[in-house]
Amino acid sequence: MRLLVPVGAIHIACYLTLNHVQLVPSRPLPLTALDEVMPFWTWTTWPYLLLIGPVTWAICHVRDGDVFRRTLRAYAVAFILAFPFYVVMPTHYPRPPAPNGTGISSALYRLLVQVDTPECCFPSGHVILPVLAAWALCRDGRKFGTPFAVLVALMLPSILTTKQHYAWDVAGGLVLTAIGIWASRFPVERALRLTG
Repeated sequence: MRLLVPVGAIHIACYLTLNHVQLVPSRPLPLTALDEVMPFWTWTTWPYLLLIGPVTWAICHVRDGDVFRRTLRAYAVAFILAFPFYVVMPTHYPRPPAPNGTGISSALYRLLVQVDTPECCFPSGHVILPVLAAWALCRDGRKFGTPFAVLVALMLPSILTTKQHYAWDVAGGLVLTAIGIWASRFPVERALRLTG
């Protein structure tokens, strides 16, 4: 459990650095049909932010030590694979203008886009973390694991309705999560060999 805070802090620091400073020029990805039809709803900033907030809570509620260690290994593998994309193949999303409204959702969205620039889109860490947390709780056999997984599934579209990510980013996040979960079956040394 003590690893969560330093690992999380390092992850956030690295992500926000790359989100604000690109080492190579970033490029947009082609919009998919799903991107085109998804509306832009500022009120979905709330579920978008909730996708990250409950993750630490969820992982802290994993009781089985083996599941907890697998979750940390899966997290590490998924992000070891994600960060090279942010460094050498950065992408950005052409966001719509931030709303000028006075409502709290509009203000929250403006704050979000100041902190989290349109960079580092592919793959979406906003998919990796909550899906991994839902997997961990279900694997742990917690009674709230399935409701948490359903809640995550219901909130995932906010990644697209806030225009923070492409559909490609969601798919990439799901693939890296699956790879992380698969690699987490192995001891750390072997998992790193398999992905490196």
